[in-house]
Amino acid sequence: MNRDITFDATVDPPEAVVGALRRTGCVLLRNALPRCPLLVAADAVQANARRLKELVGREVNDMPLCFADRQCLDPNIVGFKGASLSDFTDPLNFSGFDRSWFYEGERNYKRWFWDNGAAFPNLILGLFTRSILPAIYHGLYGQPMVCPYAQCAVRYQRVDLREKSYAFHQDASYHSRDPLHHSGLTTWIPLTDCGADAPGLELYPQALDEVLPLPPGITGRHLFCEESTVLDRYGGRLWAPEMAAGDVLMFNHFVVHRSHITSDMTRERQSAEIRLFPRSGIPEFVREIGGWGFASPDGWLACKKPPDQAHFSA
Repeated sequence: MNRDITFDATVDPPEAVVGALRRTGCVLLRNALPRCPLLVAADAVQANARRLKELVGREVNDMPLCFADRQCLDPNIVGFKGASLSDFTDPLNFSGFDRSWFYEGERNYKRWFWDNGAAFPNLILGLFTRSILPAIYHGLYGQPMVCPYAQCAVRYQRVDLREKSYAFHQDASYHSRDPLHHSGLTTWIPLTDCGADAPGLELYPQALDEVLPLPPGITGRHLFCEESTVLDRYGGRLWAPEMAAGDVLMFNHFVVHRSHITSDMTRERQSAEIRLFPRSGIPEFVREIGGWGFASPDGWLACKKPPDQAHFSA
């Protein structure tokens, strides 16, 4: 199914992937990233999530990207800019995190990690920037891309956490319902095999030309869209591909999607999400949230880390 948007990074050239992204707004790219380091990242997400739950007393399955980092003595496992993980402990110890970050006042526990993202090994970003993916983004947009750390995340999902799964939505809708702000591209990276016995992703494999309506009775900021609208329009054409660690789904922010969970799934899935925006089309909400980010004018090597928002200016 959907063979016209399914590619193999070991065989297909970036130009073919770019062409499909332009036509449909989404592609499944198999073998885009090396499998073994992703499995290391999956173990790190699981261990760090377990520790976070112990500290705050609840499940938190939406975490900053650095929660895929944990000490690893394998010299072949390196992060962003080749950083080793041999001397790194874990993001909670490294940051000095305590319960007050989660519970006191209106603090967002992720804020410190967003602002200090460059201080971490960033295994996922390292794999990402050394892959075929930057060539695809450059071919698609023809200009530098900006990756805001606050727009990236790692998550885990399993059957008993169904209430924490994500219903139908288009990325960016939580921050804005303005179509001009849906300018980004998401790369969804399963860190384990998924879609069969572990939760995956379900999507309508074609970018829409609109931002879908809110559920009835909802006003203000809200990520999810009206489920009946999606099912009535696209229910017979939804796609929930089985994926292996190393495969990625790329889709723009007009593609509607949700978590895919069935009652017979027995394993937990860990995943990462990388969101990028063309330098000429950075939404205002990205500037407002701020945090660390990096740009891609020269092979993804230009890193910038101010706590202000100057690095997101065009």
